[in-house]
Amino acid sequence: MRQLLLIFFALTLLSCSTHKRPGKNETFHFFTFRDKIDWTKYDRSISDNDKELYAQKIKDQFSYFFNEQAITGEGHTLKDFINKLHFIDLNGDKNLDIIYEGWSGSESDNTQIFINKNGHITKVFEAFQYIESLDFDKNEKLISFTILDFGCCAEYIEYETKFSVTDNFETSILLQRAKPSFTTPPQVLFSEPVKFTTISDEYTLRSSPIIDDTSTVIYDAPNKGNAIAKFSKNSSGQAWAEQKDNTGRTWWLVEMNPIEKLSYNLVYYKDTIPPREIGWMSKRYLGSGKE
Repeated sequence: MRQLLLIFFALTLLSCSTHKRPGKNETFHFFTFRDKIDWTKYDRSISDNDKELYAQKIKDQFSYFFNEQAITGEGHTLKDFINKLHFIDLNGDKNLDIIYEGWSGSESDNTQIFINKNGHITKVFEAFQYIESLDFDKNEKLISFTILDFGCCAEYIEYETKFSVTDNFETSILLQRAKPSFTTPPQVLFSEPVKFTTISDEYTLRSSPIIDDTSTVIYDAPNKGNAIAKFSKNSSGQAWAEQKDNTGRTWWLVEMNPIEKLSYNLVYYKDTIPPREIGWMSKRYLGSGKE
């Protein structure tokens, strides 16, 4: 079920998606589940009666939440539904809009955004799983937001996707990062990234700062070790951290720029576009201006 919904979301997003290379002032962090948004900083304080009035206007779009099968379980009352709703003015028109963050009806949670135009509420966005951040301009209009998708069940790739927002609430992808869920996190990030290109062909991106070509790290890659992808010569990226293994080899935590097709790649494309891939590369054959 989740795969079918992913295809639907991807087709919806692809029609207006772009993908850009890193900008000068772009920041990076090793995203985790702890980076989910703190809604207490954004939720508007409204009465329980008003919350129910808003909830009733969109309840029909969540039939799965209230169907007989759901009701037999726990957490599927109108009150539970309201607790999944966040009321906030997203476009600066003084009307309260709604962000739903909760059960999608299948294996994962999802995020749905509804815009309120003088009482007429329309869904304008939907994606798996959670909001990481909301960015507003000086006029208190939402200009971008970021979604975190940690997958579920047997999925092993995590995504951070930043969307731009127009005045008509049309969205397009500004950037998307992906990493295996078991990627070794960095200890300390560089104050500034180091840009580099690979100077050796078929250079391996790994989930941890160690050479392992024999173990089974991912269930559908038996005996492949921690290799995630292989990049051709002159592939570019940015290094964000450094670590040495017990042999003295220096490794960089890297963010590889998007490439349409790689000879070996275990990162699947969530939105039919290549993401920036995060992992570890040996510094030995990475060309840069920093030693």
